[in-house]
Amino acid sequence: MEIWAKAPMRIGLAGGATDLPSYSDTYGGSILNATISKYVHVRILSKQDNLVSFKSYDTDEFVEYKTGELPLDKMPLFCASYNLMCKKAGNIFPSIQIESFSDTPVGSGLGTSSTLCVALIASLANLFDIELPPIEIANVAYIVERDICGFSGGKQDQYASAFGGFNEITINKDGTVNVEKLHISPNFISELETHILLYFSGKSRFSSKIIDDQENKIKNFKLQTSDALHEIKKEVKLLRKSIENSDIKSFSKSIARSWESKKQTSPMVSNVDLNSIIENVINLGAWSAKVSGAGGGGFIMLVLPLNKRNLILKCLNIDEHSLQSCVFESSGVLCWRR
Repeated sequence: MEIWAKAPMRIGLAGGATDLPSYSDTYGGSILNATISKYVHVRILSKQDNLVSFKSYDTDEFVEYKTGELPLDKMPLFCASYNLMCKKAGNIFPSIQIESFSDTPVGSGLGTSSTLCVALIASLANLFDIELPPIEIANVAYIVERDICGFSGGKQDQYASAFGGFNEITINKDGTVNVEKLHISPNFISELETHILLYFSGKSRFSSKIIDDQENKIKNFKLQTSDALHEIKKEVKLLRKSIENSDIKSFSKSIARSWESKKQTSPMVSNVDLNSIIENVINLGAWSAKVSGAGGGGFIMLVLPLNKRNLILKCLNIDEHSLQSCVFESSGVLCWRR
């Protein structure tokens, strides 16, 4: 038997970093994001050798253990997901192999690690015939990634991948999460897809360092960081109104304001190379641009008018492999058996 899962990655549109506990526990967080047709794929294979093994084709990692509760020193997301779901199944520790690969490079800024976690939890739930609604898949994935493994980050990525589509995600002060799906004109979604390109900057980044810096500044009452996050949070309602009104110009202006505020949260969010790329595309006629995820590298979202698209690509001399179209995905994580 084979079990497959496919979980979509996301692009953050507004509210990024207000889902960090150091901010949301005090002020409440608000996020608007959308899933795209880039995925993390997971396959589970049954075995009969009393061993459990994990293989990542993205990082070329492989580990193998005897069945039972696993240590977390290698491939911790895999091991922690296996341990937790086996316990949920009644302390059943089966002999299986789990493989994964993603559609984008490691360090893309599209929420890859959280999306992997969602795919792992969903596929293991399918293996054990445990029914988990999207909110519970996301909750468990958050526990695995943040609480058990101790990876830095917020709460938007797990919920985006589990639910899919355009969502406003509210993180309450008590840590609970509400997900509201936006109802958007299909025509405007198509229009957004023609105006948005994703450009891989060529630099993978380690988001944990940026997130830790932002969290430390919030905890140490650095007003510049907190004030910037307040402005970022305000953009959620403004961007939502732009989307619901099918207003591309207002949408692009909100993206630009969010990027300016985001750079104020940590000096690690941007750098000379990223600033140069974004300044160049703006000077060539792009409406706006922002680095996806925590920043520091990975994908840059470009919002372009149609009549400037080819000019910008030509002048930047962008390698075709570094450029991705933006196609939105309305579904969350999917699982099936073969």
